[in-house]
Amino acid sequence: MKNRFKGLLSILFLLMFCLFLSGIFYGDTIFKKDRERVKGVIVEEYRDRVIVSTIDGEQKILRSDVKKIDYDLEEQNLTSMGDLYQDRGMYQDAYYYYGQALKINPQYKRAKEGLDLSGSMLQQTGRKVKLAHIQRMNEEKVWRSGMKMPEENMEAQLRRVLGFSVESYGANFKVIYVQKFSPADSAGLDVGDVIVAVWGRMVGYTRPEEFMAKVVSMDVMEVRLTIVKNLEIRVKDVLGDTSSLIGADVTYSETEGFEVGSVAPGGEAERVGLVPGDIFAKIEGESTRYMPLKEMKKMFAARKGKTIKVSVKRDISLWKSFAKK
Repeated sequence: MKNRFKGLLSILFLLMFCLFLSGIFYGDTIFKKDRERVKGVIVEEYRDRVIVSTIDGEQKILRSDVKKIDYDLEEQNLTSMGDLYQDRGMYQDAYYYYGQALKINPQYKRAKEGLDLSGSMLQQTGRKVKLAHIQRMNEEKVWRSGMKMPEENMEAQLRRVLGFSVESYGANFKVIYVQKFSPADSAGLDVGDVIVAVWGRMVGYTRPEEFMAKVVSMDVMEVRLTIVKNLEIRVKDVLGDTSSLIGADVTYSETEGFEVGSVAPGGEAERVGLVPGDIFAKIEGESTRYMPLKEMKKMFAARKGKTIKVSVKRDISLWKSFAKK
């Protein structure tokens, strides 16, 4: 099966290359500092690296080796500019570029997340001034009393403010503790979930302290996480598509992949916790990135009367709770 997919992938990129030569297809272009150009489709972006899918397969390129990236789609270029200004704390400029990207493609998720975050940060300006004033008053009061305020590390803040803890898991972060009735618990975060993005931007290959600071220290009440849940679904021994086999419709989205549509009440999908909007990232440990819809359906049909393991990607929102220490 893997050899067949590799063959399909080679054909796909050969077609892309032919279109490129004819001037129809342009693709993403990475200009490296050593003057090499890498052309393909950027499929994953991290703070320190990008993963690009080329005719020769996927390549990992460190950002320290990159001079410039030109994206095929203009909304991607504009969103990249928004990300740059957001990282510099220039939220007014970031908001502008995300907005321009959404004018071109109103459904572009990365731009939506960036616009929401930048807008929230701009709205917090007055609140930040008040909080800083209160903090200075509290520190002065403690100093006058001769007491020392106990220091709280980032991990303790994460548990207090959002109610969960993480540990490094490969390139990402696995949830190892969720406090009952906390913001994390209310949002549906579970032990074993893997966090892959914050506000639409991937967190892989970042230091734990950097990740926790991004989640806790940001001056917004809402935190949006993209998580991956590993589920095991019983497949019915019946004829039909995924709706009949697991009790959920699965359609193909060009931007997201295999997306869960409606979920039948009382069905197997509902029992294991699938919800509309979930994205199948892996099926039986195999990535769905280059998987045709027909192949996905075959994999479910082949497990009739048995269980099938799936990894689903989901967006959730947590609202900070500033409980007293």
